[in-house]
Amino acid sequence: MIQLFSTTTASMLPIYLIILGAFTGLKGFKTCVDQFCPLGTYCEERDIVKCKSPPCQPILACMPDNTKGCKSHPPCPAGQVCAEKLVSCIGRSCRKIAKCVLPGTCEAMECPPSHKCMMNPGPTCVKTILSAEDIVKMNQH
Repeated sequence: MIQLFSTTTASMLPIYLIILGAFTGLKGFKTCVDQFCPLGTYCEERDIVKCKSPPCQPILACMPDNTKGCKSHPPCPAGQVCAEKLVSCIGRSCRKIAKCVLPGTCEAMECPPSHKCMMNPGPTCVKTILSAEDIVKMNQH
């Protein structure tokens, strides 16, 4: 019997597939990571409810910058702040997802690329080599 993969390669295969799904879209469709939008706009994915043959390919729309992130988010409840999470893209202006979070947490902190937030004792950005799981977590909505 011919062994096609080493045990290390075979055990890493699920991680590669997760990363591939996070960046290319799990259904094989084009995502905002692949879409270029003009300056002053960002890409937003809009899901189609009905199509001829499901699964339906999402519509990629270039939206004006003033509709992204905390600018257009409703006010947060008392004791919470609006935090923005940047979604990966190839343009200069990427989509920001806004959500209400507790202040002083890693969720409220935005770290630069190749940094990870760690509570030490408060939220601190630490330079690190990101694992496949970290990348998947960063790209989840």
